[in-house]
Amino acid sequence: MIEERFEKRCLLDSLAKRLIKIVKSKNKKRKWCEIFVEVYTMATVKVTERDIYNAMINGTIDPDMMVEFAEKKLAQLDKRNASAAKRAAAKRAEGDELTAVVKTFVSDEPKTRDVIAAEMVEAGYEVTPAKVTARLTKLVNAGEIAKAKGRVTGEDGKAKTATLYAVEFPEVEAE
Repeated sequence: MIEERFEKRCLLDSLAKRLIKIVKSKNKKRKWCEIFVEVYTMATVKVTERDIYNAMINGTIDPDMMVEFAEKKLAQLDKRNASAAKRAAAKRAEGDELTAVVKTFVSDEPKTRDVIAAEMVEAGYEVTPAKVTARLTKLVNAGEIAKAKGRVTGEDGKAKTATLYAVEFPEVEAE
C-alpha cells in the first residue's frame, strides 16, 4: 500500500515535470497541460516519513525528496537542541541560586549535611539532603568551604562518624 502510494507519487512527479516542459514550450497542447499541472498541484499524494524511510531501504527514493527530507529533519533537530539548551540554562541558574543559599547556612561551627538541610527546611526552602550534599560538594571543590570527618552524636544517642562542613576548620597539631 505504502509503496504503491510512493510509486504513484513518483509517476506523478515525472509526468508533471514533462508537462511543465511542454507548458514552457510553444505547443498547442499547452492549455491542457496547464490544467493538468494545476490539478496535480492540488491533488498530490502526501508522502509520510514511513514512505520516505521505506523508499530509502528499497533504494527507490528521489534524491531531491531525500535532500528536502534531510533538511526538514535537521531544522527540527536544531529547534529541539535550542529549546534543550534554554531548559538547561534555566536549571543551571536555579542550581546556582541554591548553591548561594546553601553557602549562607554554612558557618564557622561544623555541621552535617542533615543539620544544614533541616535548617534550610525550617527557613522555608524546599530542599532534600541529596540536593544539599550536591551543593556542598560543589562549594568544597571550589574551595569556598571546608569538609572534614568527625564524631557526632546520632539521634539514638550513639556516637558515629560523619562528614562535617564549615567555613574553616581550625588547624590541629599532630602528637
